[in-house]
Amino acid sequence: MENYEGLFIIDPDLTSDVSKATLESIQEVLTKQGGVIADTQDWGRRKLSYLVKKKREGVYILVNFSIKTEMIARLHSLLRLNDQILKYLITRKVETRQAPPQRIPKKQLLANAAAAELPVAAAEPQP
Repeated sequence: MENYEGLFIIDPDLTSDVSKATLESIQEVLTKQGGVIADTQDWGRRKLSYLVKKKREGVYILVNFSIKTEMIARLHSLLRLNDQILKYLITRKVETRQAPPQRIPKKQLLANAAAAELPVAAAEPQP
């Protein structure tokens, strides 16, 4: 299972009860498809950059979840059917790699060689 992040913009004209029911339906769709919800954040009402379905604002909800990659296409088709969701975006979260080890400066290398009483030639890196 891969980790995904879904951002959903819900119709702002809905009552709080209907808005909560929409969030529950999103979570239900995810779990029925074999997904596991890790975190849900309600970002609240925000202004949209442009009109979406003749709306200037939307209620933003961020959901972090894990699901099999094969189920994403099915998830998209199910979310398109919900008229209360103005827009959504699902992205796969990629784990970042660790930075490569830093190179040791020559002064520090020489100091370490002197401390270990090694010959300087043996401590210098070969070009």
